[in-house]
Amino acid sequence: MKRKRGCEIIRVVMHPRHANSNTVNGKMQVFGGEVMCQMDIAAGEAARSICAGRLVTVCFEKIVFKKPVFVGDLLECKAQVTDIGKSSITIKLNVHVIRNDERIHVTDGQAVFVCVDEAGKPTPVIGWDGKRPRKPRAKTGCASSAATAPEKAALLSPAPGTSSK
Repeated sequence: MKRKRGCEIIRVVMHPRHANSNTVNGKMQVFGGEVMCQMDIAAGEAARSICAGRLVTVCFEKIVFKKPVFVGDLLECKAQVTDIGKSSITIKLNVHVIRNDERIHVTDGQAVFVCVDEAGKPTPVIGWDGKRPRKPRAKTGCASSAATAPEKAALLSPAPGTSSK
């Protein structure tokens, strides 16, 4: 199956090495940093499908853990490129777990990556064909069908207080 450019889905089974010291009803809870690590990997792969050069994570925004993740859960991170600037790539993330044949929304967020040269200075997105990514549509392989139209529109507009890319 050919992957859509700017879209990545990764799935990882959570193991005891991913757990912290918390247990709920005898189940080991996964460390939130592990979930963020998987989000970073998914976002990095989505950005890498756009930019052929070096990429660094600049920031994550609005990550709120809504439900716990437990050892044994299948963690699913969906990453969709929503904006490409001169040197930056913005990615929307949605995270679910599959537990007992149930799909549970855990968190979502946004990541920003920047293309850099060997000295770590921002550089234009390398290998980009100049076409803007399509707006995510409901019921596609990567867009969240739970997002409302205003939420999707907000994804494509620059964040308040940020400079143009």
